[in-house]
Amino acid sequence: MKGIPQFGSNANNVYHIVCTWNYRPHALTSLDWVTSSARDGGSALIVIYLDGLTKPERNEIRKNCIRDDLSFALLDEILFEHLVTVNRDSRFETFIKCALAYSAPNPYIPEDKLGAYVPPEIFYGRESVAYSIERGSTHILFGGRQVGKTALLRHIERRGNNREERRFTWFIDLKNEGYRPNSPDKGTEKVWQLVLGLFKEEHLIGEDPTEVPLENIPRLLRTAFRQDPRLRVLVLLDESDRFLELDTEVGSPVVEAMRVLMVDTNSRFNVVFAGLHSVQKHANRPNTPLANFGFDPNNPRRGGLGPLKYDEAQRFVIEPMRAMGIEFENSLLVDTILTHTECHAAEIQFFCHSLVELFRNSESLENPPYTIRQNHVDEVANSEAIREGIRRRYDLTFRLDERYRAISLSMVHYYHGTDAVSLEPLSIIDVRNLVRDQIVNDQMWEEFDETKLSNSELEALLNELVGLGILVQQSTGYRIRSQRIARVFGSRDNVQNELSRMNDGR
Repeated sequence: MKGIPQFGSNANNVYHIVCTWNYRPHALTSLDWVTSSARDGGSALIVIYLDGLTKPERNEIRKNCIRDDLSFALLDEILFEHLVTVNRDSRFETFIKCALAYSAPNPYIPEDKLGAYVPPEIFYGRESVAYSIERGSTHILFGGRQVGKTALLRHIERRGNNREERRFTWFIDLKNEGYRPNSPDKGTEKVWQLVLGLFKEEHLIGEDPTEVPLENIPRLLRTAFRQDPRLRVLVLLDESDRFLELDTEVGSPVVEAMRVLMVDTNSRFNVVFAGLHSVQKHANRPNTPLANFGFDPNNPRRGGLGPLKYDEAQRFVIEPMRAMGIEFENSLLVDTILTHTECHAAEIQFFCHSLVELFRNSESLENPPYTIRQNHVDEVANSEAIREGIRRRYDLTFRLDERYRAISLSMVHYYHGTDAVSLEPLSIIDVRNLVRDQIVNDQMWEEFDETKLSNSELEALLNELVGLGILVQQSTGYRIRSQRIARVFGSRDNVQNELSRMNDGR
């Protein structure tokens, strides 16, 4: 049921049912069973009320739900009579949509929970990237913080397992396995043990992973594929930055062995390395086996996650709202939201989450379908919380490499206060000169010297910023994506102050 994870995948086929009678309708929201199960949409709760509800009574229940952050599906006699007329195949979905319009669900993920599990009901887009990974055409996935890498990999894992067809997809978070930034070297070959352990769990091999010598694991897996011609395995290695760093330092033996296993099994074994933009950096190094994975380091679309496609982002705004009984006054309001969020999935999440919360608390709502108007969208768009949330997402990525910050601040300063779209884009040489004019800090100034940062390496950095949605690439060069991006960084004076802090080494 698109847009409603509470009564879909989050329910895990477990529904709590409370049957009530002899209660005044407004008192339903104070029942212990209701308050404990329905808080923040914590479980799939269905309340059956053995009588009919009037519109004022429904509105009173809705107000209580909004006040106490309760979300449940209420079935009374009137709604029951309506559902009898609905086709059986769509009856449950119709019931949930009708009932939740008088409750307080908010399926959009708030900013403080971004990066958490994204239910399939609110996963939108990325189909072309997912298809490319599933068919074995993409082995490198990179992008900044909170652009949706983990959500995409989990989405692929959800739909990629079919034991009857002997098809398996496994997600491994390497950071959780100890491969963290600046962590001690724990040996990259131990990743083979993680993979072998999953083969063991699915009874694809009989050996205990801890008892098999690490150097024998590729041969053991090759034998498993030879004995089972139908077997197909896709391994999704998330947070692989530190692993690739360590493996590259010793000549990439594990990555090369995985590449060989892919070739020997005719791609029935496949692996994807996902991480931040340093994954792209490792893939761009000479003499690395990642170059044989068909990776193009200077193509910001090849393996790089950026904004959603416009139609995908549009559905992401409209469909969950509609499932809650909320409509937009006109389609231009959706366009306004996508302009402010630049079609980034994370920004759509917390913009729409804030919009739903503001909308419900700003005024007395009419009967559903409820209508979002211009003033609701404008208030969220102009809020400092939204700008700060977007800025924090960029800062998380800038901390990985100060060169991202130097380029972004220099270009924002250059374009600030102008119609960025009308100005000529900057060539790679122009960008280098601009940064060196703005950043006079000795260390950073040297970082952009041609002897330390070649034109191709600088191009790769610029393409990474394209993937983050900060820059846009044109045939003649690069520019800030929009004036809205420039405003996220604050006024021209704010940007100048940040540049000064970089120059002071702070």
